Amino acid sequence: MKITKAAFPLFLLFIFLSTVQIWAQGFGTISKKKVTMHRKLPAAIHLPGNSLKLEVTSRDPKNNEMASQVSDILQAQLLKYNSNLRIDPSHPDAIVTCLITNSSIPPVQDVVRNVPTTKKVGKNFVTVQEPRHFYEAKGNLDLTYQAKDAHSGKTLDSELINLKYAQEFDESGASTSTMTKGLNALKTPWNKVRKSSNDDQQTVPSPAELQQMLARRASSQIAARLVNTDETVEAYLARGKLDEANKMADAGQWTRMLESLEQMTPLPGKEDDAYRLYNIGVAYEALGYQSEDPAAAKRFFDQAAISYGKAVDSKPGEKYFLEPQNRIETALAHYRKLEQQPVEAAKAAPASPAPANSSPAADAGDNPSNQPAKEASARAARGLTPAKPRKAAVTNAIMKEKAAGAGAGTTQVAQDNTPPLTNDQVIKLFKAGMDEENLISTINEARSTNFDVSVDGELQLVGAGIKGKLLAAIRRKAASQKLHK
Repeated sequence: MKITKAAFPLFLLFIFLSTVQIWAQGFGTISKKKVTMHRKLPAAIHLPGNSLKLEVTSRDPKNNEMASQVSDILQAQLLKYNSNLRIDPSHPDAIVTCLITNSSIPPVQDVVRNVPTTKKVGKNFVTVQEPRHFYEAKGNLDLTYQAKDAHSGKTLDSELINLKYAQEFDESGASTSTMTKGLNALKTPWNKVRKSSNDDQQTVPSPAELQQMLARRASSQIAARLVNTDETVEAYLARGKLDEANKMADAGQWTRMLESLEQMTPLPGKEDDAYRLYNIGVAYEALGYQSEDPAAAKRFFDQAAISYGKAVDSKPGEKYFLEPQNRIETALAHYRKLEQQPVEAAKAAPASPAPANSSPAADAGDNPSNQPAKEASARAARGLTPAKPRKAAVTNAIMKEKAAGAGAGTTQVAQDNTPPLTNDQVIKLFKAGMDEENLISTINEARSTNFDVSVDGELQLVGAGIKGKLLAAIRRKAASQKLHK
């Protein structure tokens, strides 16, 4: 069909309207639009003074360079966020040690994979499989971290940090997905917001760049446990029919955005609605950063993790769903540690005259019977509709099983003889109908566990339907318990 000069403007208008319609369905051209969240995380512990001794070593001499990078970056971050700190190896108030147990950055792999491509054959368009080159970059870093009071020798904090990098790039060197095969990189319904740091790697990293990236991520996790951090987080927002709600995010009106998304009719198709669920996670995450109440912040982060998890389950091939989960896990680790502080303080000072029944942890909302009311109150304060009720009967059943023999007037904080949580108990709760949110909370809040995360143990869990975020929570808890033994 020949287009005349007079008809050309109408043709352009048709193309424009067609593009808008495509966006309305959740796909279209990538446009850059920065949406930021201001993240202030409290330190997980209180350092006993202002002088610090920092030691970063490696088990294998080949990782000495990585250890040196972690040491330099961590020192810079600690001093950046707390100007009162000083590095004093001779007269320290606190000693921070890190041991790199494993680090590996293999060469970039060149792989060939068939990709569906649309071609015109005669008058028709057909889909054919064409071989294309892709580059897979991988790396990992495992280290243990510990902070001690230099005077008393008491362990203040410890953690096992496991970092993995796995990214795929196309022939031009552009990022395609996080080791996810078959993702159509052209269908990306995002307002793309690029981080100012190199952590958001968009081109194939060299081994030196990848080593620097892993060292920076490890240092950031450790620094955030030792000092109050204050930084700007740049997020991605899905587009299409979600654009109207995104305007509220631009104005920092996260509560209104959340209300709009939760009341919106789910988008047709599981993969399209995954983006609505993801944006709900962003709103909850932003509200968590804004909250000054640690208990409320933790609940917001829990909700964000659940929403991000649902988005991943609905569309596993979307790479931008993965990074927020790392941010949320870091934030939740902080608040879980903050919740443990009253317990640790009680153990350190057994002669304290404070009554057992007035435990700060009990007042902070740890009592399961108070949790639904506190959540409803927090949502009502923001003008939101009530959340789905927690399955209190199931939760109470596991609490009774774990606290068998404890007195009726004893708080959860005082139950030091709680039987450990096991694979079988988790499976029983799952089959009894406990929802994912409450089951993950039960795992995270268990005072002791005896999980079997061997190959046979994980086969037992997966066979019972325990997978995804639930299996990941069990593995994290098992690793944490092993570190503290």
